[in-house]
Amino acid sequence: MTVTYAAVMSGFQLPMTYANQSLSTDTLNTFAIVHAISHLLPEGMYAEYLSLRAISEDDAEEMYQTDIIDLLNSIAPDGCYFGGHPGDGADIGFWEYDHD
Repeated sequence: MTVTYAAVMSGFQLPMTYANQSLSTDTLNTFAIVHAISHLLPEGMYAEYLSLRAISEDDAEEMYQTDIIDLLNSIAPDGCYFGGHPGDGADIGFWEYDHD
């Protein structure tokens, strides 16, 4: 069973200094991305990801695609999302929504 980390971080929001800042560039390698953002994850989540990766890269990828991305979107600065830059998908960070 996967722990829902969003509940652990409930109410926490990153400051606007994270908006439009790259956290991982020039790679779409999930391990490199998770390593680069590990300091933003709740205690134990990075360790769980590494444990899963040692057993199954598919399971680790699923954890990234569901739990980790959901968590980072829940703590993103106001008006931002976590993911690839709209102009460069390999530039991962917190980007402001285009309000057009």
